Amino acid sequence: EKTTGPPMASWLCGPWSLQGDRQVQQGRRQRRFEPYAPVTPSSPLQKMQVSDRVTEKFEGVVKHIDQAVGPTGPGHKYGFIACEATMQLFGRDVFLHSNQAEELQVGQRVRFEVFQSKKGMPQACNIDIL
Repeated sequence: EKTTGPPMASWLCGPWSLQGDRQVQQGRRQRRFEPYAPVTPSSPLQKMQVSDRVTEKFEGVVKHIDQAVGPTGPGHKYGFIACEATMQLFGRDVFLHSNQAEELQVGQRVRFEVFQSKKGMPQACNIDIL
């Protein structure tokens, strides 16, 4: 039996996070959600060891927005935020999901939080345009 409907977005960050892989049980997809553990360490690097999200706000500039191209033509947009503080933490720019990249333009200043994707890469969430 196949289920329909939009998949849950794993890129969201907030009081709940997507934990674990998709599981198939009786033909239905199930996901397990667990609340973030409270974090009290003083530095963002320590927070990353405790939780998959840095609750501190960062400021940066939208560096790049592009459109993915697939076999059927142009796909979703994606982008990156340049931020000195997150570059020191992660050694790379912060990824923008397609839902976020649609609303932003290169050169815009933004304030954002960061979480680590399933691949351990920094990804922006809770973005405010400055």
